[in-house]
Amino acid sequence: GDTDYSEITAIALSRHWQAMLEMVGDVALRPTMPDGTVRAVRDFLVRQIRNRGDKPFDVASDRMRAALFGSNPYAWDPLGRRESVEKLNRDALLAYYRRQYLPGQMVLAISGDVKSAAVLAQVERIFGGLPMRTAETPALPAPPLMSATRQVFTVPGAQAQIFMGALAPPFTDSDYPALKVMTAILGGGMASRFFSDLRDKQALAYTTGAQYPARVDTGAFVSILGTAPANVAKAEAALKAQLMRIQNEPASEEEVAVARSYVVGSQAMDRRTNARQAWYLAAAELAGVGHQYFDVYATNVKKVTPADVQRVARRYLGVVRTVIVQPQ
Repeated sequence: GDTDYSEITAIALSRHWQAMLEMVGDVALRPTMPDGTVRAVRDFLVRQIRNRGDKPFDVASDRMRAALFGSNPYAWDPLGRRESVEKLNRDALLAYYRRQYLPGQMVLAISGDVKSAAVLAQVERIFGGLPMRTAETPALPAPPLMSATRQVFTVPGAQAQIFMGALAPPFTDSDYPALKVMTAILGGGMASRFFSDLRDKQALAYTTGAQYPARVDTGAFVSILGTAPANVAKAEAALKAQLMRIQNEPASEEEVAVARSYVVGSQAMDRRTNARQAWYLAAAELAGVGHQYFDVYATNVKKVTPADVQRVARRYLGVVRTVIVQPQ
């Protein structure tokens, strides 16, 4: 969730819900941010950012985001940019807090064995005195228009990484369910085409996958393949062929049924805990689609047909950007 928003989370036994709510309110309304803590966290983040440059998968992810999103903030890893993070101090963080942590920007979601009336009374007591304000939202640059590009980078390592990606709509778009099913057909686990065809049958990959994460604005579909350096040319062609196949040939009814079950089941598994239930409620509210959105989404996934999958594949995968990271 840290791509589109920040979170303050807490988990406790239901009988301790009031103390937990008090703590969350204290953190949200009266952050202290001691200098020593700020420096330690900042230095830790800088090390994580620096270490990404030594990992072929992370380099490929970062380069693909940059290729797809250009100057749009989605081009950055949520850890941030090293040159920006290195400059952060307590005063800068508190100034950001005062600009952004406003009632009009916040959603409070609580899930558990609690009484709504009692919770609402305490929420009103803790948060009710805040003046209703909303932060100014700057206009963000749009991602560059899609065009076919191919970039090759060299990073020490044993494997090569091949990423092919395209811009895709936000999770509030009507095409989102069909695109999630398409993503599952291509790279959703061991039953997917990438795994069964590219890894098992052709032996062109160590790892395969496809990603289409939920975003509140224009996001991206990315196909991923890890392969031996000697197989890069064959693997790249085979991955491209898979993206063409999903556009040119309707998926079978069985494939789509398996993918629908995979998508719906994955969400159901992720929502098993009260912590995740609260996350889904808050994410939907922040996006402005209402707390029942993900239940409606699951219903819409179950309606996706092979024709829907082919339609969105043709709409969004006709032009892709390619990033290859290989050893020196």
